Formats: sequence, structure tokens, C-alpha cells
Amino acid sequence: VYTVRSFNASGIQLLYTTVFPNSPYTSMQITKVIANQSNELYILGNATSGLDAKGIVIKLSSTLLQSWQTILSASTYGNTNYPVDIALQGSNILVLTRKIMYAAGIETTVLARMTSSSGVITATHTQPTNNFIPYALHVAGSQNIYYCGSSGYNNGIVVKFNSSLTQLWAASFSMGSGTWFNNVVTDVYENVYVAGNG
Repeated sequence: VYTVRSFNASGIQLLYTTVFPNSPYTSMQITKVIANQSNELYILGNATSGLDAKGIVIKLSSTLLQSWQTILSASTYGNTNYPVDIALQGSNILVLTRKIMYAAGIETTVLARMTSSSGVITATHTQPTNNFIPYALHVAGSQNIYYCGSSGYNNGIVVKFNSSLTQLWAASFSMGSGTWFNNVVTDVYENVYVAGNG
């Protein structure tokens, strides 16, 4: 069982609840928690049942009541779908996951967009590059989307999408073995900055 607690600005605990994925998932690891301007929370986690691992998003209200949960299914997203990052895009939620298809020996990236009101997935984009391992997600003020990662740990990659989840460009850089980008951000002019290992 995992806990969520809220505190006021003085560090006094206000509310407390527990969260847990529904059956058949028996455990969960929490990856990240974000909040919108209405103080609603979105929890990104990794729900598991035996060897089955899936990304999960749980919404809590400002009073920490669970509104919904969405699990990224195996039939759509591969054998496992490890959660990497979550971000808000207006009234939408974006989830970046690492998809692994064991039989094909492929690791790649899935970007999913869901509604913040119900958790219904409305659009997805699967990176066509095999061995694309994602690390970070960023939404610019223009609502354009960026994520970064690596290809076979030999290339740092950053990808840009428009607000409709259409890929606009991808840039790849090799700085030697063990190259990847694990942070991406934009400035007020939407210049893009990435950092990582090389």
C-alpha cells in the first residue's frame, strides 16, 4: 500500500490516504506525482503482477479521493510498459513510457495523451526507432512537446511534437559509448536544451 500526504506551508499534515492499483495488480512503485492548478493530483506508477509490469496513472482530488485510474495495456503497448515521466498539457495528461517487446528484442518509447477528467487515452505515438529508451518529457509554453533519451546507449536523442502529438523533428547526437540525454527543457523563446551523459 502506498501513501499520499498533504502538508500546509508550515509543514503541518493536512490529509492522508493510501493508494493501490486494482486487481490483478499486486504491487506498485510510484514514479512521479504532479498537481494541476485545482490541486488535483496525478500519480504515475509501475503496477506489477508477477512478471507483468504496466504503467499506471491514478487521479486524486484535492481532498485525496481517488477519481480514476488508467493502466496502459499489454495488447497496445508491448510486454511491459515502464512509466518514465508525466506532464500536463492544458486539460490533457501526457505519459512517457518505455515499451519492451521481449520476443522482438525491441525497446522503444510510447507517448500517450489522456484526458485529465476521465483518464481516457485519446492519442498515442510510438517511436519507430528500435532501441529508443526514453528518459524525460517536457511541455513548452506553446504546448509543444519534447522528450529525450537514447538509442542503444550510443546516441543522445531529442524529439519535438506539436500540440496534436504529430512529430515535427528528431535530433540525434553521438558523443561516444554510453551517450544519452536524461533532461530536456525549453526557454521563453522555445530554444531547446538537453543534458545527459556522453
